[in-house]
Amino acid sequence: MFWITAFIVVFWHLGSRSLHGSEDRWAEVTREMFLQKDFFHPTLNGRPYFDKPLLGYWLVALTSLITGRLDEWAVRLPGALCGLAALWGTLRVGRSLWSPAVGQTAAWLLLTTYGFLGWTMRGEADIENLAAIMGATAWYWIRRERRDVLTYFVFYLICFVGAHTKGLTAVAVPAMILLPDLVRERRWRSHLNLANALALAVGLAMYVVPFVSARAASGGQHADGLAMVFRENVERYFDPFDHREPFYVYLYYLPELLLPWTALFIVAAVHFAGAFKQPYGPTRWMVEAAVLVFLFFTLSGSRRSYYILPLLPFCALATAVFLNSEAGSEWRRRTLVAQRIALGGVILLAVLSPVLLGFISLPQGFVVTRDLWIGVPVLGLLGLAPWLFDRWTGGRLGEFMGLRRELASLVAGAVILAGGLFCWGVMKIDGFRTIAPFARQLGALVRADPPEAIAAYRESRTQLLFYAELPVPIHVFQKLDEMKAFLNSSGSKILIIRDVDVEEVLAAFPSAVRQRPALSEQIHPWEKKGGRLRAWRLAAKEAHGSL
Repeated sequence: MFWITAFIVVFWHLGSRSLHGSEDRWAEVTREMFLQKDFFHPTLNGRPYFDKPLLGYWLVALTSLITGRLDEWAVRLPGALCGLAALWGTLRVGRSLWSPAVGQTAAWLLLTTYGFLGWTMRGEADIENLAAIMGATAWYWIRRERRDVLTYFVFYLICFVGAHTKGLTAVAVPAMILLPDLVRERRWRSHLNLANALALAVGLAMYVVPFVSARAASGGQHADGLAMVFRENVERYFDPFDHREPFYVYLYYLPELLLPWTALFIVAAVHFAGAFKQPYGPTRWMVEAAVLVFLFFTLSGSRRSYYILPLLPFCALATAVFLNSEAGSEWRRRTLVAQRIALGGVILLAVLSPVLLGFISLPQGFVVTRDLWIGVPVLGLLGLAPWLFDRWTGGRLGEFMGLRRELASLVAGAVILAGGLFCWGVMKIDGFRTIAPFARQLGALVRADPPEAIAAYRESRTQLLFYAELPVPIHVFQKLDEMKAFLNSSGSKILIIRDVDVEEVLAAFPSAVRQRPALSEQIHPWEKKGGRLRAWRLAAKEAHGSL
């Protein structure tokens, strides 16, 4: 039942909403690879873009070749499959070190966390990185007592393949995770052997070869991929050039990503605080590994909420061990009661949403669609279905899900609510986004009457490039003098400007075209003013010599 549920939740409407966040980078870089017929030298808006390794783009390209189209589905499918792989790794570690019940519980909890489900359904490389980390961890525990070449090679292969999707965290984090077990009884000494050295050499070669090949094929004209690896991983870790946040930021990012199981995890963490004084075993390894991973990301100068995603499976495992143990039964009972109350509160808010949305929408000018008026209360009521089913069947729900009875209806309710949010609610909210329709209209305008140049003023959203499917890069100007020089050049043009910059730029326009933009992005009453995009088309005779 778990895998059927996971497939439904992850793949339902996976490609039905427009790209957001950093998804557009993976999409646009892959589109430009096809456009230029060059899959070794990634570009973004025509400029070299080696900020991320190649494999993430290649997976999107492969998916698009199989499906026959490069769209949201193709961009997100690799991450969705890797999300399932991360679930398998979590389940396998739980089963191998504790019991089938712990593995099953941890997998259910991980599936329904906000952080995991949200990032699994996004076309970025973070969940691919997580899959590699959990795959390497699971493989280690499956083959822990073996010292043959195959065992070592598969482990390094998983790590270095993961490093080709996101970066060297796919190598460093497994090292942090396994360190507590390797230092016990000096186990690391047994791995100082020829088989390990040979497998590591082959793994390193497989990692380095794509970068060297790309450098050689370009004749030194493109950015050095290995140099970018050093910049994006090592330099950013010790001396960050962006993504600077306070050192304590993960103390509130992690509880946020663990919703709705934050309270359960906190109680479990308190319960296991004394694990450091216990004899070494799976539980102590788990706690030590989790602490090391947390410190690894905290000590980095570059911090973002999604960097801490590799810790989620260990939080799920710790919570699952706590829920399936006999110790701390009174605290477990109280926390489960609190979780039920919280779930009931969410259901009540969903049922009362027509009234609440009415209070919110009127002053803000927000137009609530019929689907939201009806769908949100229905989704809330569906959250009660597992509890009713469990009562009606006399506790059979836990047997179907492989969970304890007191947890089964709670997890099933979370599946329905989380699944409804990510599979239906997000798609409905996506209907209010306007950048993709504007970009498609821009692309149609360009294809109908191709201009000699396209430019944007202080606007470089990658979604614009991807959805417009432009055959040439967009010139992006940050200074008005640069824009004026562009307007004075010969040839027909299309100019893209935000409302907030229109007054500044319009003075440089020919008076005949100032008041008639060719395209205008739709804007909703509740949205921030000044963010709307407009596009002006200037014929050659209008553009040249306009100033």
